[in-house]
Amino acid sequence: MFAIAGFYLYKLDGVGVLGPDEPRYLAIGRSMAQSGDWITPRLWGSPWFEKPPLLYWITAAGTAIGLNQELSGRLPMVLLSLAFLAGMFALLRREFGMQAAAAAIDFLSAGKRRQTPGTGFRRLRQAELPAVPRR
Repeated sequence: MFAIAGFYLYKLDGVGVLGPDEPRYLAIGRSMAQSGDWITPRLWGSPWFEKPPLLYWITAAGTAIGLNQELSGRLPMVLLSLAFLAGMFALLRREFGMQAAAAAIDFLSAGKRRQTPGTGFRRLRQAELPAVPRR
C-alpha cells in the first residue's frame, strides 16, 4: 500500500490545472469555500448543477483548509481513493486471501501508475467490445 500511495501522491501538484473540467470544478469549490454557500454550486456567479455536490464539497474543503489551487481538488480525492483501496484490500484479504487481494488492488490502482505524475486521474483503459446486433 505504501508503494501505491507513493505513486498517487508523487508530484501531485507538479503541473497546473488541466483540461476544461479541472479548472471548472476548482472554481466551483473555491466559490463554495469563499462564499460559505455549500448548497448551491456556482460557476463564476451562476448556479451550476452539472454534477452531484460531493465533488464540489471535497474541493471546497481542500480550499478551506488552505491547500493551493492544484492540491485543493486533487489531494482530497487521492486520500479518498487510498482509503477505498485500503478498505477494499482488507475486505478482499479476509474473503479471498492475501495473494488475491494484492492482485486486485494492483489492478484497481493501475490506472494512476500508467500516466504522467501529477496529471490527475484517468479511467482504466478497457478494450471496447464491438456492438453485436440483436436478432
